[in-house]
Amino acid sequence: IGVSSLGLIPNAISFNCGSYENAEIASQEIQNLFPQYKVFNPQNLIKESVDGITKYLNIVLIVFSITCSIISTILLYLCNLIHANESKKDIGLSCCVGMYKKEANKFIFFHSALLCFISFVMASLELLAVSMVSSYEIAKSIGGEFKPNINPLAFIVMLIFSIIISLFSSIFLARKFDKVNALSLLK
Repeated sequence: IGVSSLGLIPNAISFNCGSYENAEIASQEIQNLFPQYKVFNPQNLIKESVDGITKYLNIVLIVFSITCSIISTILLYLCNLIHANESKKDIGLSCCVGMYKKEANKFIFFHSALLCFISFVMASLELLAVSMVSSYEIAKSIGGEFKPNINPLAFIVMLIFSIIISLFSSIFLARKFDKVNALSLLK
């Protein structure tokens, strides 16, 4: 209870409700019982400021994710291009011996899928490690309980993005090799 030093009249009452939901219910009930007083829940200000910060962080993370997706598509395309240029004689020889260009394109798709799978596994392990360490450090700094927050949906989204990136980079490269004559690849 906060008491005025001159009039010895209470000017503030503070109590613990145990949870945010209970505090909202208690605030509403007290406001209804005593309409002449203003009931204030300081958790609302904290919640609003945290919501505002997370909104801006979400925008930054979305922009960062889009930028990373574009860069990873370009990098995977370049890796596939280097691999295809190094093995173009093998592809040309295989096409001369009777292999169809669709089969040659499967080599490119398989190589891209293998690179994507390795990248997905490494990124998943990194995501787990960063999530565990950050959850532990945040819990330690605010004195809370350590609960790792691992969302399986994040891994599914990562897998879908990696498959899409792999397909796009492979399709661009396969179109390039479809236009080339098999004999010219042997030179």
